[in-house]
Amino acid sequence: MTTMDTKIRQSNSAPQLCKDEQGFILVLSLMALVMVSLLGAWALTTSTFEIKIAGNEQIKEASFNISEGGVYLEGSKLGFTTSTNFNWYNVSDPSTLNQLLLPPLGTAGYDPGDDIPAAVEANITIANIEGTPNDATMWPRQNLTADLSTNATVDAHVADDSSDYAYLVRYLYPDIPPKGYDAGSFAAYKFRLNAEQTITVEIGGLKVGVKAAI
Repeated sequence: MTTMDTKIRQSNSAPQLCKDEQGFILVLSLMALVMVSLLGAWALTTSTFEIKIAGNEQIKEASFNISEGGVYLEGSKLGFTTSTNFNWYNVSDPSTLNQLLLPPLGTAGYDPGDDIPAAVEANITIANIEGTPNDATMWPRQNLTADLSTNATVDAHVADDSSDYAYLVRYLYPDIPPKGYDAGSFAAYKFRLNAEQTITVEIGGLKVGVKAAI
């Protein structure tokens, strides 16, 4: 046997590793399965995150709507000088600027829904409301909607907490009236109104009335 024949035999008897493709499809399928699983997990995580974002946006929007509705509701009560229901919004002395206007402390008008804890309400004074103007726990409380299913002897707001808001109304100063009014006889009385659930909304209020001597 020649040396060339020996080399040929050795070559023919060597394992054919490079030509054997058995199991390749299985490996490829497993890799594809892993990739699809990772893609599915990423898509699920993204969807959950987007659902949470949408939920938070809905909560934020609802809170803003309640605060905005509350501040306009309090603003609608300004100027009813002949009404005993909102007599705390009457400005008897317009020369006293920057007046805080609110229902009397300790009355049902201050917290008709009974939302302020008794321990907190007992310590509320005009002084600490003035000293903490951004602390809504010190502000009067009100409710946009009433639960009419409650007993007639119970305040209609007690059973409904979803639309509660804290609010603050302040008379600022008199100014010249809008066009069309006699500036010698009328004045534009300026107010600032705040309402808060979890979001604070502030607006400026304006009521035109007979000009008072200042």
